[in-house]
Amino acid sequence: MSKIEQLGRVVVVGIAVGAGIPVGANAWHDWCARRAESARAEQYATAGKAALAAGDLELAVDDLSNALGADPQLGDLHGVLLDARVEQLLKEPVTVAPGAAVHLDADLKQALAGPKAGNVRYMLAQGRILQLRDKAEAARTLFTEAAAKEPTLALAQLLLGDAWLKAGDLEKAAAPLQKALELDPASPQASLALGQVRLKQEKWDDAATLLSKAADGLPRNPQALLSLGNARLHQKQNESAVAALEKALALDPNLAGAHELIGEAYAGLGKADAAIGAFRMAWEKFQDVTAYKNLGRVLLQVGRPQEALPVFKTLNSLDDSDPEPLVAISICAQALGDLNSAQAALARAEKILPSVTPPERGVEWQKIVNDRKQALAQAIAKGGGGAGGKDAKPEMADKKKP
Repeated sequence: MSKIEQLGRVVVVGIAVGAGIPVGANAWHDWCARRAESARAEQYATAGKAALAAGDLELAVDDLSNALGADPQLGDLHGVLLDARVEQLLKEPVTVAPGAAVHLDADLKQALAGPKAGNVRYMLAQGRILQLRDKAEAARTLFTEAAAKEPTLALAQLLLGDAWLKAGDLEKAAAPLQKALELDPASPQASLALGQVRLKQEKWDDAATLLSKAADGLPRNPQALLSLGNARLHQKQNESAVAALEKALALDPNLAGAHELIGEAYAGLGKADAAIGAFRMAWEKFQDVTAYKNLGRVLLQVGRPQEALPVFKTLNSLDDSDPEPLVAISICAQALGDLNSAQAALARAEKILPSVTPPERGVEWQKIVNDRKQALAQAIAKGGGGAGGKDAKPEMADKKKP
């Protein structure tokens, strides 16, 4: 065999059994593929680092993830990607899939046990992940530790206060949120969180001031506008409430609570048709019982008992311990000339009054029932209805707590 033949035999040594593909060609193909993947990984890594430097966290995370997907052996990239994820968790309201949250939690714990030990930003990021995993108490513990470790970091105070707000402890939420706002007066997030605390504390003026600032700083945040509309409504500033709530609904037509609140604001402005439409929407979209009750009240107030009657019948079927729907059914029936049904509904209402809680509410409804009995007796004596829905308007239900 000549030297040339021997060389050729080395290059294409062996034939793959049954495939007819030269082994040397396979190796060459694999080598080329690895080179291409490595080049692609380097391109993604370079782009990801550039995006991170520019502050585009979403793009940075995507590119760096793609780089590691193409070449998991890129040495320093795992740490760079984790840094980017930490900043993303702290800067933006990020949605993380449950499986990804578990892995990210593990990565953060490992980093905090090693090279990132005591790193406050990593602690805060892990706290956010714990919240996403419904481990609220563990998250608060981390936020508390981080805030104590770096008390002048506004973000630590904000996340700690917000965690207590989510837990419903307004007093523990207020102090760190107030401190966060003192450390960073321009923070719309701190204004929003503290504004929501004041809203729940029924400090309407303080809430409105804070939430107005938050809405200015977060013009695309429907929750800020919803909370501002709620505060304005409690201030009896119905026009301002409508303006804020309309903006909120333009951003998110399915925003829970917004239709009920804007219905109340429309009602306060005397715009009955708009209020009726909003209350109907709140019921249809969210089965909001308070809104549905307000729908029935407005229909009664504008003299539409035929439409109000099925509303209050539904409410009675949902809660037969509440006297209001029965009294309203009696009013509707009387207005429609059905005095027997009016009497029967009123009798049922009076029967449940002793069990109404709190007792003072039962006393108030007893007075309303007594007035209705007198009006109904007069109607029966005259042999007809005609009392309408305006004789005894049921009072507006207690507003839902914000």
